[in-house]
Amino acid sequence: MMLENYAKQIYRCARCGWCRTPVFADRGIHKICPVYEHNPKGPWDFLTARGRLAMAQGLLEGEIDITEDLVEVVYSCTLCGACHEVCIIHLPVVMGVSNVDELNQVEIFEALRAEIFKRKPNLLLEKHRQVSVNIAMHKNPYGEPHENRFAWLLSSYKPTKKGDVVYFAGCTSPYRHPEICESTIRVLTRAGISPAVIDEWCCGSILLRTGQWDYVETLAKHNLEELKRVGARRVITSCAGCYRTLKLDYPEILGEKWDFEVLHSTELIWELIEKGWLKVIGGVNCRVTYHDPCHLGRHAGVYDPPREIIKSVPEVEFVEMTPTRQYAICCGGGGGVKSGFSELALRIGIATVKRAESVDAEVLVSACPFCKRNLVDAINAVNSRIKFYDVIELLAKMVYK
Repeated sequence: MMLENYAKQIYRCARCGWCRTPVFADRGIHKICPVYEHNPKGPWDFLTARGRLAMAQGLLEGEIDITEDLVEVVYSCTLCGACHEVCIIHLPVVMGVSNVDELNQVEIFEALRAEIFKRKPNLLLEKHRQVSVNIAMHKNPYGEPHENRFAWLLSSYKPTKKGDVVYFAGCTSPYRHPEICESTIRVLTRAGISPAVIDEWCCGSILLRTGQWDYVETLAKHNLEELKRVGARRVITSCAGCYRTLKLDYPEILGEKWDFEVLHSTELIWELIEKGWLKVIGGVNCRVTYHDPCHLGRHAGVYDPPREIIKSVPEVEFVEMTPTRQYAICCGGGGGVKSGFSELALRIGIATVKRAESVDAEVLVSACPFCKRNLVDAINAVNSRIKFYDVIELLAKMVYK
């Protein structure tokens, strides 16, 4: 929906500032917005959710214009949604006394970016403009050759041409962290599942998050036709961004035509472990903590499967960071921030690494290639002793059927 459709929600903001400095001491929550806390220019109020909502209101009322400074503020948000979890307008939903979400900050900020792009496309950040060019030309945001999307495929694995289970690899894993794809296939095949692959194009998540909506329907329709061609019923992805897009955005874009069951790889693999189709051996004697990807956790409500998989590994001591689950702090890599504001993304990532160190974790685990990309950069930047693995990488080393 366009920005004007959110006018009622925008006016619901009480401007209380809870999105800046909430205090839930019993849950270890004293700060919630990573951009407000770690922006190199300092903690200004316009960097909070209420600040951006005020900008959205100003645009709707014609009181302010779109400038380079405004674009920088609007696009420096990771769209993590933590502000939504602590918002007093959202509390009735959290408490279970209402099922009407009267203020969805993430949806509003995505619509705000789309409004900016519609009115002043020339002010789009150059890095984000290049992403759209790369997707149009190469079907991935990195500008890598499309024919190399499945270069990671194990020589021992020959994907089926038809099948009701399809592995949707995404872009970041194949082109930047192929070890996640390799590990996913290893684990699934050990459970007797041989997923098909398709001639997939970028799911379009980065375009949706940066307001460049025009081309997304083309991407979605292509992926839909490919899935129908191979007879898919279940779509498995190890990318949290793809998961959110395929599960939540595609149904809105494509309507009832999109009728596939979308599962994150951790959901399917925990299901296989529970059924006894996968057994875990070869324990790892180490202290492990887990970082919740925003698209997988807050946006889609998947919290338990990754944790249960980690706990299933013998000898692992699992410990939670604080805050966690729906109040977990974003890694800093999402919403186009990694490409558009690399220093900010790194600062936020370093803060996550410090939280992992504060609980004496030896291994930091997540379930998203974007989180891996930013957190590995952060670990290297501060020479941390912590090792990072995607949860499927950790599991792939020690499962058998």
